[in-house]
Amino acid sequence: MYFYYFCSILGGPLRTLSRPVAPLITLVQLIQMVVGAGVTLLAAARHEADPKSCVVDPVNYRCGLAMYLSYLVLFGMLFYNHYLRPGGKHTSRAKAKSLEKVESAPKLCGVELKGQDAGGFFHGKNADGGQGESGEKRKAQ
Repeated sequence: MYFYYFCSILGGPLRTLSRPVAPLITLVQLIQMVVGAGVTLLAAARHEADPKSCVVDPVNYRCGLAMYLSYLVLFGMLFYNHYLRPGGKHTSRAKAKSLEKVESAPKLCGVELKGQDAGGFFHGKNADGGQGESGEKRKAQ
């Protein structure tokens, strides 16, 4: 995984060679989270069945399970948004443009979700057309 990031940062031919590996890396991370959650659940079940035979602190397996499940959700969202969603980051641009004309932006509780990433961060432009504070505003402060 880190070698992939290294190749991506270098750019050029290494980036184009490493690009097809990206979905595989995310898929392996998803599998890692499923296996980790499974092992944690197994430890929790053994501890609950006979606390003397399995010396595991309940706080450890509860926190571990929360971590694995949260990472599973986050990597699942990343995989869907980049590789499966129509118009995603790594899908064909022509297909994305044709879908934009047909569908409006999805909404959740009345909020358009188009301008944010998988983590829920908004990356839209502000009123003056830029992103974030303008240089003049920062200098004035």
